Amino acid sequence: MRVMRREWTDTSRSDVFRLYPLFDVHLGSVACDEVHFRRVVAEIEADDNALWIGGGDYAEFITSKDWRFDAQTLAPWITIKDLGDLAAAQRDRFAKIVRPIAHKCLMFLEGNHELSIRKHYERDIYRELAGDIKQAGGFDADHQLAPGVRGWMMLKFCRVGSAACKMLRVYAHHGYGGGRLAGGKALNLQRELWYNDADLVLLGHTHAIDVQRAAVRKVRGSREIIETRFGAVCGTFMTNAHNQDTYADKAGYPPQGGGNVVIELRPGAARADDMIKVRV
Repeated sequence: MRVMRREWTDTSRSDVFRLYPLFDVHLGSVACDEVHFRRVVAEIEADDNALWIGGGDYAEFITSKDWRFDAQTLAPWITIKDLGDLAAAQRDRFAKIVRPIAHKCLMFLEGNHELSIRKHYERDIYRELAGDIKQAGGFDADHQLAPGVRGWMMLKFCRVGSAACKMLRVYAHHGYGGGRLAGGKALNLQRELWYNDADLVLLGHTHAIDVQRAAVRKVRGSREIIETRFGAVCGTFMTNAHNQDTYADKAGYPPQGGGNVVIELRPGAARADDMIKVRV
């Protein structure tokens, strides 16, 4: 099932919900800014109206048998004992960090690092981690949370004492492509805004941050209207601020300062353009 449905029945016109896309954490890499990641998790925990989606590549999940493995690029917290099951050590650390906010997770995507370990080493670390999130969040066993590499969130907000409801359609994909320059990444986001009939489109994978606004024509009854859509490439929790050469350094990729976006959802706003604000 690729469509997640969530409903709030007690909202007011002034309510603001903050959606945190947690993409490309890469926990276990020396390049992961774990301090920043923990800070964002604490921010979500402290905010009653905060929500989040997992965007994939939660940890490196590169074992010693993988051709990409380089012991020098491991995070300093990894011990010799952890190398016996490195994927499990990274899975458990990620699950422990997000446990206080597990109940606020709307959707949990699969990234290429989770796909790779399943494809080449027959270890479905993605389902293991999704199971940890569901259990920590107190969700039922049949709760829809993990659609794979892409999925939809249909978010329905209803006001107290009123039949008025607002539906926001969110499409999220772990992402694809790459390159050193911004052009290809921006074009991929623009295409996804065209391809998907969504109010908000979220992408990751490229470790960049980009925000776009698109307008499309639609017909409602006999009247032409303009619908506004928003899209974001959601950043990463990796950074080049370390003293060890990683794959990105060796490949000559540009510096990464890390960082993530936060989306403010205002379902009670009078104007459609004010319902979604992307904050970098």
